[in-house]
Amino acid sequence: GASMSAELLDHYEEGSWTPVMKFGGGTTGMSATQNGTYTRIGRVVFFTALITLSDKGSSSGTVTVDGLPFNVWGSQLTGTSLQAGIHIWFQEDMADIPNDQGSATGYIASGPTITFRYFDSNNNSGSNLTDSHLADTSSWRFSGQYFVA
Repeated sequence: GASMSAELLDHYEEGSWTPVMKFGGGTTGMSATQNGTYTRIGRVVFFTALITLSDKGSSSGTVTVDGLPFNVWGSQLTGTSLQAGIHIWFQEDMADIPNDQGSATGYIASGPTITFRYFDSNNNSGSNLTDSHLADTSSWRFSGQYFVA
């Protein structure tokens, strides 16, 4: 049976955060509306974000989002096999991902940064999303949860 070691809720917090989408670590020329909210209950952080690009700029490379409100708990950092509960539940104007052939997801591999990946169900392979997968007018809404120390 289960046993309890503590019954005290020691942390509850609600707030906003600013997700910062980057391509290859850069934001050169990017213009976007980027908003997020979070709720922290104990060691668990639940978050949502909406990013709407009006110009993706000239940076290139892997799609990441920085700025999560707290660093992820260190023992979760297991590389790309960790999905960390990231769910993209709305995407619009994706340039290179047919909806019936795959899906996008994310993982947290270091600190407060999400890396986004694409899984192609036609050939059972995955790779990081890059700037070429997004258009100047792409819009993403995603949510997730993770543990903090």
